[in-house]
Amino acid sequence: MKLQFFILVLIFGFSSQAQTVVRASIAPDFTMVSMDNDTFNLYTELDAGKIVVLDFFQTGCPSCQQNTPKLDSVWQAYGYYGDSLWVWGIECSFGDSNYVQHINDFEANYGGQFPIFSTFQNTDSVLTLYGITWNPQYYLICPDSKIKQPRMEITEVDSVIQACQQILASINSRPKETPPVVYLSNNYLRITNLTNNPFTISIYNLLGQNVFMQHIQSAGQETTVSVLGLRQGVYFVLLSDGKKNYSSKIFIGK
Repeated sequence: MKLQFFILVLIFGFSSQAQTVVRASIAPDFTMVSMDNDTFNLYTELDAGKIVVLDFFQTGCPSCQQNTPKLDSVWQAYGYYGDSLWVWGIECSFGDSNYVQHINDFEANYGGQFPIFSTFQNTDSVLTLYGITWNPQYYLICPDSKIKQPRMEITEVDSVIQACQQILASINSRPKETPPVVYLSNNYLRITNLTNNPFTISIYNLLGQNVFMQHIQSAGQETTVSVLGLRQGVYFVLLSDGKKNYSSKIFIGK
């Protein structure tokens, strides 16, 4: 459901800013080493809750030169040093053996303090993954479900970042569910953090045989069940309310 929610919001929620809407998709993962010799992995940064903007550019591209200061402003405004957002400049050399000098000159002339990567020695990786055959192209990737926003124009980057932040804030503001806690005390099985919904307690031995079952009609926050009839050993406890299942392991001693 969460993945579907992200896709629907990114397709319809961003359509008011974008002139052409293309179906959002999962962003392919990749690892690259920046020109400063720092290694970055896309999914690692997304899992840390960071938004990632990919800037596919060429040093000799006039639009790329013009847009780089704008991206640098985004980088400084939303996530300087990668605190909450990355802008990654991925230079598409396409066989430019002088790429190091050209990238250094590009940074000196047009800015771009965010991490910059060269694809000269691995053009078959990230460029192929993202279908890059011309420049510039910009993609924004939201954390969590790793959804790649359809290709943006430079004028849309700021509004798409804000939309992604709103989605993340909405998800983070939802109350976190606390799963039940099962533990054994004086031959009684005690279960805490239960809702008031009816549920079933099932206990299985290591052979997978059901050795205990009890239906609880009204739970409350804690339920106590006697397990005096069970022998010494390891057992698995399954709690089910008909919609969700929770499992735990207990050991019954002498």
